[in-house]
Amino acid sequence: SPVVPASSTSPASVGASTGASCPSKARPPSKMGDSRNFGGHDGRYIAYRGMRLPYHRGLVVLAQRQILTEFETSWHRANIIRGGETREITVEVPVKGLRDWASRLEAFGSVAVIDSFVVRKVDTSGGLVTLTVVGDDAAVANALGTHDLRLSRLDDGRNVIEPQ
Repeated sequence: SPVVPASSTSPASVGASTGASCPSKARPPSKMGDSRNFGGHDGRYIAYRGMRLPYHRGLVVLAQRQILTEFETSWHRANIIRGGETREITVEVPVKGLRDWASRLEAFGSVAVIDSFVVRKVDTSGGLVTLTVVGDDAAVANALGTHDLRLSRLDDGRNVIEPQ
């Protein structure tokens, strides 16, 4: 009788050639939780988004996806605007010149958590502005940070928005 190489009849090679998963290997629990994209694996291949990826490449894709998901989740938590309640914060805005003042006003107009603002006082060193904001101080600080600005509360209770 002819000699058939063992590797050509192993369950893994049969499963790999037919696309079926290997019945002798138990599927470990998914680290991706309830992902609709992860379809399982057979020890040699991982099914992900309708693709059949070699096992190690599939692990890299799954790890990348998990990191991206965690990053997106933390970004959404940091940038969510909770509730429709608005409040007013009066802030001092120190500036060195007209360009600084114009960039601060532009930032106030483009930040999503700032619903509106009223300039109360302007002089050569800065101004006093009342901001109508939606969200907590952390959301306001995070949004201002995208414009390289920082919201600080001084010891005497005054709020100041200045460059980071």
